[in-house]
Amino acid sequence: VVVLSPLQSPSARVIIRFETWAADPTRMDEAWGHVASSESFQFHHALWVCRGLFSAASTKSDLVRKRLFVFTEDEDPSKGAEAQLALSRTQGRDLLSMGSWTEVVSMKADGFNKDRFFTEVLNPGPGLVGGRVIPFLKTEEGEFQPRARQKYHSLRVFCRSTLSLAPGLDIGVSLFISINPAHKSKAVDIERRTHKPVKKITCVLCDRTGQFLSPLDIRLAYRFCGRTVTFSTTEVTAIRVQGAQGLRLVCFKPVNELKRHHNIRPSYFVYPDEKSRKGSEKLFVCLHSSMVDQQVMAVVSCTIRSTCRYAALLPSVESYDENGAQISSTGFHMIFLPFCDDIRTEWKERACAPSVDEATAQKKLERGAALAAEFIDRLRLQDFSCANYYNPDVQRFYSVLQSMALDEIDDGNLVEIKNTLLSDDAGMLAAAGTLLDQFSREMMGENFDPWQTLERTTGKPRKQEPVSPAVKDEVAIRATIDSALGGREPWRLRVDELKRLCTIAELSTTGRKGDLVARLDNFLSAHSTSTQIPPFESSDHPN
Repeated sequence: VVVLSPLQSPSARVIIRFETWAADPTRMDEAWGHVASSESFQFHHALWVCRGLFSAASTKSDLVRKRLFVFTEDEDPSKGAEAQLALSRTQGRDLLSMGSWTEVVSMKADGFNKDRFFTEVLNPGPGLVGGRVIPFLKTEEGEFQPRARQKYHSLRVFCRSTLSLAPGLDIGVSLFISINPAHKSKAVDIERRTHKPVKKITCVLCDRTGQFLSPLDIRLAYRFCGRTVTFSTTEVTAIRVQGAQGLRLVCFKPVNELKRHHNIRPSYFVYPDEKSRKGSEKLFVCLHSSMVDQQVMAVVSCTIRSTCRYAALLPSVESYDENGAQISSTGFHMIFLPFCDDIRTEWKERACAPSVDEATAQKKLERGAALAAEFIDRLRLQDFSCANYYNPDVQRFYSVLQSMALDEIDDGNLVEIKNTLLSDDAGMLAAAGTLLDQFSREMMGENFDPWQTLERTTGKPRKQEPVSPAVKDEVAIRATIDSALGGREPWRLRVDELKRLCTIAELSTTGRKGDLVARLDNFLSAHSTSTQIPPFESSDHPN
């Protein structure tokens, strides 16, 4: 086992060295060699070295993400040796106890049998999940890097509270966040010459006298009924606090009364906390089992920090998959319920004119509903999972940071990230066929124009740049675009300029600036001419 670099925050020089090896894999093979798939490899030695690296990386083990990637095409490194399998299982359990997550990346294109060796190493015991196996098709370029950047967090307690069932009867509970949005890291202000962080000090000045004001000299004012109502910061804090903190039982309701539209925000997971209240686990189990048997949910008043809402405690039953990995845990899903003013009023619009009789209108609605149902069936995704889609803003942000740290950005060419959220318009239109036209004619008439409806409802005309009649063929379109660019790259233009050029080229004008630039680049590449674009002159464009 060869350790190429100590486990620490890599510098730009270390990253460049690894990228050099990745560009020429034969250099690594010549320097260190490899183990042939026909030979027995003591895989537990590699796990033991990784465990030592994780232990020496940082003493704050709870704040460090420990992830291990194994790239292999060998389904069984031990070649059936039970002793090596047992040692690898022990090392896998030790890595799992340290909070490590292991991902085995298959390099075989014709299938990878994970049950021969890696299932027992990644899942060393009942209910213990320490990693997973990624198929070969998901390791292609452009798909594996976002997966490597994806963060895997162990369950961390969001807050500890109490569940009050009756006066004097409380259960200690812990709240866990099931879904947490990904955010970009905040920028740190540093001094320009030393690059050291600076400290911010906020001062409040009186606009009339210029005197410095302390926090005790400041009050908050609100306008109400034409009068100015003032509060101190202590009074504002007291107003925001809605009673005692914790969960209070209100009533029990049948589970079927919880509707899908009630789930207005990500739910929390509630689990007993024996440390805060002794006996909480026993009382929690009794309450949970009774609610599961009677198919009821608990409606509670939830006051966390300064917000107060109603929530439903939906019991969850523990379950496992065929590999013994835990799918769901025993506890409660705390689903926040909407208030009456959060629910939109029912809105309906007649699809027919008032002069048409009700029978004709009903038949028209039924035909439209049938066409809409068929349209939905054609565009239904069979294997949809939110785990296959990444936040393009976050991925692009960190890719640009990495490229700038490695001095890989030349002339402002930023890194392009595949946006998995963009829909396949051509595929959707091909799948829908003529259903959209049939639905439009059936419900809106033969001469329906959506843009006219938009102008009538909003009062704003459609923004559409007129296209010159002379710009008809591809050569003229390319010449017009080249003249508008003036030797500049498309990414240097503003969004309104890009949309005007896309309109001239008969391209879609929807999406962000990166989408418009990509469409223009594809158009220019597909319709390249022999005419040379004049070089960019700084004197003609002072900016």
